[in-house]
Amino acid sequence: MSETPTPAAALATALRELLVGSRATDGEGVAPAVVLAVIDPATGARHTVALQPESADWLTGLTVNSRASCGNAYGGGNGRCAHCRGTGRAGTAAPGRG
Repeated sequence: MSETPTPAAALATALRELLVGSRATDGEGVAPAVVLAVIDPATGARHTVALQPESADWLTGLTVNSRASCGNAYGGGNGRCAHCRGTGRAGTAAPGRG
């Protein structure tokens, strides 16, 4: 019977799976651009996720765009998400370009 992972372990695992499943390269022989460390405050266990340059850039963009979408969706925001700028079509060109 397997134990339920701690929130820190689950987050580190989810990040690894997200990056390996989408943008990350195997990184063999390449030094990581960023190493994220998730520390479990209950146990002190350290979970690390090494990011290659492309993965670090992609995760940064994902985080920035998600934050913008959340901020724009609520009171005081402009109502336009960051990934499609309110068009409803993900991956569209920048405003004025399509």
